Amino acid sequence: LSKETLQKFMAPHLSMALVTLVMTAIAFSASSVRIYFPTHEKYTELPLAKFLENCEAPCPVFIFNDHIEITHQTALYSNKPWASRFPSFWFMPGIMASPPEELETYREKYGRMVAEDMARYQPKFMLIGSFKVINGEIFDFLDFFAGRDDVKAQLAHYRKKDDFTMDQRVYFTGTSIDKPRPMTYKVFERIQD
Repeated sequence: LSKETLQKFMAPHLSMALVTLVMTAIAFSASSVRIYFPTHEKYTELPLAKFLENCEAPCPVFIFNDHIEITHQTALYSNKPWASRFPSFWFMPGIMASPPEELETYREKYGRMVAEDMARYQPKFMLIGSFKVINGEIFDFLDFFAGRDDVKAQLAHYRKKDDFTMDQRVYFTGTSIDKPRPMTYKVFERIQD
């Protein structure tokens, strides 16, 4: 290869690399590193993992939460299998905004899946949070699905325990949502069959 050929080839690539380097430097300077955000090890010391720490392995858990950021990390880092096919019920606002006839179809469809997952995974603990899903109204997960016979049959394997309350703020230290966010979960423990 001649010098001219190399220069023609390298010129655009060198300028692209330089632009990438400058943009990366700008991005890092504009957004500080989240040194206070919980590490993998820190998750085992946070409230949800502490609540579940005495649950003997295997300890499948189901947590109905309004986002995914806490539940899966807790399950993963505390070695508690996730007891649902759904990473979260992110689709509930859309379902709740459906016309009544569609709402019942969705209740049947997803209620069946909830019952199947409860039977398949047999979570030792179910933590059910209540959240505003649409129009500022609190969505009650159990109330929505418990009218189904298959869900009722699965719930018969559980007993209600004391509620569990924590401040989700500790999971978001150093972020824009680092502010008080108390959360109370209804707790259900599986009864030995």
